[in-house]
Amino acid sequence: MNSNDRGALPAPTWGRLYLETKSARYLNWRINRRVNVEDTELVARVQQGLQSRRFEPGPLSETEVCLRNFARRLRGLIPEARLRRPPTDWCA
Repeated sequence: MNSNDRGALPAPTWGRLYLETKSARYLNWRINRRVNVEDTELVARVQQGLQSRRFEPGPLSETEVCLRNFARRLRGLIPEARLRRPPTDWCA
């Protein structure tokens, strides 16, 4: 809606829409901020687990069907993806 459209709505409606939009944006910002903190903590914990000696590559759950199919396709296309550990000359 541009500024020319304001005349088409009664003033109280325009004000209410503005406040609702402003409130929705604020609430969205607060929710996203909290979700971002949770995601950051989760990713840090997952990274710690991935660096563990007990970690084995592959899907974390049998229910991750799409991930399992994608991993199967990658292993079919990239021979190195079939290895349990990356070749020594891959990463420093």
